[in-house]
Amino acid sequence: IRALHEHVLRWETELTQLDDVAASEERVRQSLPGHRYIHIATHGYFEPDHLPSLLRDGAEKMASIDLGEQIQAVGTLPSLLSGLVFAGVNAAPEPNRDDGYLSAEEIQHIDLSECDLAVLSACETALGSTRAGEGLMSLRRAFEIAGAKTVVSSLWKINDQTTAKLMTEFYQNYWQKGMSKVEALHQAKLEILRQNR
Repeated sequence: IRALHEHVLRWETELTQLDDVAASEERVRQSLPGHRYIHIATHGYFEPDHLPSLLRDGAEKMASIDLGEQIQAVGTLPSLLSGLVFAGVNAAPEPNRDDGYLSAEEIQHIDLSECDLAVLSACETALGSTRAGEGLMSLRRAFEIAGAKTVVSSLWKINDQTTAKLMTEFYQNYWQKGMSKVEALHQAKLEILRQNR
């Protein structure tokens, strides 16, 4: 994707690439504003396992759980249920350092008003929870609230190699062949299906 960007768009839009330890939550948050295209390839989560669940844990077990402040906040801020994982997430917690989890709650406060396309190339980035009067609370919605005009996201867990092929096909269709975003993604999916038959 980087090579395709440099070949097709190098004069139109600047490329910022964050890899490995450089892809910390703090650096990503600082780098997102001002970009026309955002492509995030990392791990996504929806309703992480450490959050209690009435369906999974049962009422008796829930009554004995001592909920910390952060977990209690999920009731009032359901956008804490989904997010993206970045470098440093496995490090020991330090004061004045981000935890490596960029939640939907945090994303919606980033200025993405110049973003035409945000691609969330991670698992379950379109999943969310329904809230009365709000609709579906999800990463996708957080990016839209932040200002992204189009968000491409996933409803399920995805294979890394297949995703890389899909994204390459998508960007070739969109940037090189001039297809609309919808048609570029549709044709990319059809090509992956053809390759896997």
